[in-house]
Amino acid sequence: MPQLLLSRILPLLLIGVVAGCDSNPLRANDVRRGFVRTFELEDFPLVQPDGNEWDSGLTSPNPDIYLVLETRSGELIIETAPIPNVDSRDLPVFYDVPATEVGIDEEVYVVLYDDDGLLDDEFIDEIGPFRLGDYLESDLNESFRVTSGSGDTEVRLSVRWSD
Repeated sequence: MPQLLLSRILPLLLIGVVAGCDSNPLRANDVRRGFVRTFELEDFPLVQPDGNEWDSGLTSPNPDIYLVLETRSGELIIETAPIPNVDSRDLPVFYDVPATEVGIDEEVYVVLYDDDGLLDDEFIDEIGPFRLGDYLESDLNESFRVTSGSGDTEVRLSVRWSD
C-alpha cells in the first residue's frame, strides 16, 4: 500500500519541481521592459518655492501627494492615488500601483503634485527624464532611487524586469 501511494504521489511532485524550474533564467542583456510596481517617496520639498506651506487654512499644512509617471511627451503612464497630509516624519511613504509596463529605453518623468481637491493641484517637483534601462544591473536589482535635479525629491522605484 505505501509503495502504491508513493508511485502515485511521486510523479505529481516531480511535475511541480520541473514546472518550478526555469531553464532559461532572465539575464540583463535579455531585458526589454520593466513593470513598475511600487513608488517609495523618500524626500520632497517641505515648503513651496516661495516659502509658503503647501496647504493652508483649517487643514493640515502638509501636502496631499500623488505621483505621476509620464513619458517625455507628457503621455500619462500611471497616476497614484494621493496620500493625505504627508509629513516629513511619515517618510518613506509607499504607493503601490498595478504593474505598469515601461520600455527600458523610454524616457520618463516622475512628477509630484499636491492634490488640492476642487482647486488646481500644485506642482511640487519632478524627476527626469530618465530611462529604466539606466538602472538595470547585471544582478537584476529590482529597486533603485531617482532624484530630482534640485536634490529635494527622492523616489525609489520597484521594478520587475522582463524580456
